[in-house]
Amino acid sequence: KKLRVINQFLEKVSKENEELNSLWSSARLNFDNYSFARKRSISSNEFQPLLVVDIHSKSNIDIDDVLLSSKGLVGKIESLGVYSAEVVVLHDVRSSVPIITEKSKLHGNVTGSGIGRPGNIEYIKKTASYELGEKVYTSGIAGVYPEGIFVGEIISIDDLTDSEFLKVEVSFMQSPFNQDFYLIYKNE
Repeated sequence: KKLRVINQFLEKVSKENEELNSLWSSARLNFDNYSFARKRSISSNEFQPLLVVDIHSKSNIDIDDVLLSSKGLVGKIESLGVYSAEVVVLHDVRSSVPIITEKSKLHGNVTGSGIGRPGNIEYIKKTASYELGEKVYTSGIAGVYPEGIFVGEIISIDDLTDSEFLKVEVSFMQSPFNQDFYLIYKNE
């Protein structure tokens, strides 16, 4: 029984190691601007989920620093404590991220719609030429999010007759529920 418990513990450590290695290998900007964070909890509020991460007390983290996973953008720091930080995730209805699309190079803002729902690119004129499956990245325009971080993929483009705008939906490829470790990027 003791050997079985030790093996289970080693499997868990091995999985965490893989996740950390994957996360660190995804860092592509200045390595000195990154800090590790571990998920402490996430609220069950469907429309305004709040992710709390553990941080090192001496880390140089500020409000509006960006939280990343190996799959892309997760959110940004909303408030700080001594040993933790609260993060507004992309899925939050209060979230708005300036983006640019991969192929068409069109700009917009992706807003969250809640956990398990796609985000929306807002106020897109019907003359815009987005493509299904097109990847969406941060544009860096607002100065909060660095340029070129993966946000998601366009999954739906609807031309609604009663609106002057297209309804463009973006699937977020990362979920705060499926990740335990994150990188916090200190924007320059």
